[in-house]
Amino acid sequence: MKTSGIIRAVKSPTQTEVCVFCHTPHGSTLEDLGGGVRAPLWNRKLSTASYFLYDEVWSPTLEAYRVNVKPSAPTGYSKLCLSCHDGTLAIGNVYNAPGSGGYSSTGQSSIPLSGTGTGGVMPSGSGQYTGDTRLIGVNLSNDHPISFVFDMNLYNADKEVADPSTVVDPITNKTLLYSGTTSTRNNVQCTSCHNPHTTYEKFLRMSRWQLGGGAAQRQICLNCHNKPGWTG
Repeated sequence: MKTSGIIRAVKSPTQTEVCVFCHTPHGSTLEDLGGGVRAPLWNRKLSTASYFLYDEVWSPTLEAYRVNVKPSAPTGYSKLCLSCHDGTLAIGNVYNAPGSGGYSSTGQSSIPLSGTGTGGVMPSGSGQYTGDTRLIGVNLSNDHPISFVFDMNLYNADKEVADPSTVVDPITNKTLLYSGTTSTRNNVQCTSCHNPHTTYEKFLRMSRWQLGGGAAQRQICLNCHNKPGWTG
């Protein structure tokens, strides 16, 4: 979104600082992500939209363990991603814009952008129902479930997911689980699979095809999903 480097459809005609659209060293949001977890020097408001989440009726995995699986709304770091990608907040609206006098206590300090959707929001890509992840909207029922607990209860009920307790090949070494509270690390969030600071396509934590060879050769889906008969 900055003026130089790799230019995407959304860009700023004036801004050269790329980090500012998400982070600020001073004056960041005080909003809680849930369970006392704070956003990392977050420079954006969090969306107050109502979401329709993935329905476990269609998922044998989540049906196997209903208790504490499906939240009523996104939680944790997923709320950071949705502050742009649900299309309810203008991308250029931040708490602390670069330059003198750029701070807004309401998060309405605006960085001018071109290529956005109506109202300065994330533009549509191929459409939110065709697999494009730029604008996913507030209907998340057709997206991978997020903000649910991935623990031994789920593993014991399903048996087609990775064992989260293993010490030989811990799942947290490959796909990150995030805190549901300040004392737990057992929630699957958008950032379990995506890292906006990587160079992989779609900002995946691993190559969308395969990474490395030998024992490390596995597709990103298989970090969590242990499918019977798979020998890759």
